[in-house]
Order: sequence, then structure tokens, then C-alpha cells
Amino acid sequence: MNNVLLTLAFPLIASTSFAESIDPPIYKHGDTWLYQDTVEKGATGWNQSRTEITILRTSGTSIYYTSKPSGSTQPPLGKSLFY
Repeated sequence: MNNVLLTLAFPLIASTSFAESIDPPIYKHGDTWLYQDTVEKGATGWNQSRTEITILRTSGTSIYYTSKPSGSTQPPLGKSLFY
């Protein structure tokens, strides 16, 4: 009897544990974030750099963005990412 109940209850329990999918993030013009990179240099310590990244535009297959060191007075470098 217990085996029958377990057999009947298992599909109900398992069906509630399926993962839901989420939508990918949407990047748009003007989105900005700060990327921090830390590199260990052995026994001598570490080096840390921060890069500011800004989205210029997006298309169906590409993201065009600029990057520059945070706080820099130099103009940003334009780049593209194809996905």
C-alpha cells in the first residue's frame, strides 16, 4: 500500500521542482558599470584596476561599448562584442 501511495505522490512532488527560466538582461544605451580586477603578484602583494564600461548602442547580434580606466581624463576606447 505504501509503495502505491509513493508511486502516485512522486509525480506531484517532482512536478513542483522544475526550474523556471528567466529572461536575459536587456542592455541599453547609457548603461554604465564599474569592473574591478585584482591580480595577485605572489609574495610582493597585489595590483588592482578599475575600468568604467558604458554601452553606446546595441543591435540584434552586437553590443557596442566604451571602456576607460576609472577616473581617467583620457577619452574612452570604443569596442564591440558579438554574441
